[in-house]
Amino acid sequence: MTLIVNAQVNIHIRWRGGRTRACLTRPRPMSVIRKTPAQVVALINELLETANDRQIAARLNELWRNWCGEPFKLKKVMLVLRTYGLKSRYERLGRAA
Repeated sequence: MTLIVNAQVNIHIRWRGGRTRACLTRPRPMSVIRKTPAQVVALINELLETANDRQIAARLNELWRNWCGEPFKLKKVMLVLRTYGLKSRYERLGRAA
């Protein structure tokens, strides 16, 4: 068996009765699959002007699911705020005053 990994994964197997060849596309890295889409981050940033974290989670659940099909929770919204450096609703209200 020969395994050649480039942009695609090429597999060559030599059996007694002949040989078999297969080409597979290389899977995306898990870190890319699990990353929050830019559209969701932009939507959260927009919603922070008028809604708190719980309301944002509820609104996201109407529109999106996370990478494995689960609903957004408050903890996930807070994680996105921290990861992408977005100011919370409380911080934005303090800045406006």
